[in-house]
Amino acid sequence: MRPRGTIGTLLFSSLEGIALALSLWSCSSPRSDIPAVAFWNELRTLCGRSFFGTPMQVSPLDSAVVGQTLILNVWQCWNEEVRMAFHVGNDHSRVWVLGWDQERLTIRHSVHTADGQPADFTNYGGQATEDGTAFRQTFVPDQETLVRFQTARASSWTLELMPNERLTYAFDPGVAAQRFRIDFDLRSPAPRPPSPWGWTRSSRPGPAPSR
Repeated sequence: MRPRGTIGTLLFSSLEGIALALSLWSCSSPRSDIPAVAFWNELRTLCGRSFFGTPMQVSPLDSAVVGQTLILNVWQCWNEEVRMAFHVGNDHSRVWVLGWDQERLTIRHSVHTADGQPADFTNYGGQATEDGTAFRQTFVPDQETLVRFQTARASSWTLELMPNERLTYAFDPGVAAQRFRIDFDLRSPAPRPPSPWGWTRSSRPGPAPSR
């Protein structure tokens, strides 16, 4: 004879399990109602495409980009990570790695030498501020970056995405004369460049290659 209440107990337990699973999922996944998710989703529509860039503000410290063909390749995309390779002429050393930390975006700058080894100045970045929008995200240095590279606390990186128009990358070190900005024209497709140094197409999401 079937014990009384078994069906009800099982149903209640199942509902509890579903509720717990949904709760855990909501804690680990970014909410769809925050601006960063809208920015992220729009950025992912560019995956696999490349665009020509134009320097809009360059300091003497960034003279390496002057006169070079600049291409941004939105190279690899997953749900949790987007990798954008920034090519400066024949220099394929730079990858911007975007990811998530709770409900905020993060950015890391991965830099490798031509032989695939991590550069001395690599894996720096930080977390987006709370006032980001669906079109603009600003990142401030994390503690590791501040300690390792003595980056000024007033410095920041900004990504601005105007759909079907432009993607802007900007760096503000806190000194007006040293600001850097480059605009990538989303209406100007570029040929796909080679893979960035130190990375392979089989690389899966996770920490940037070891320093």
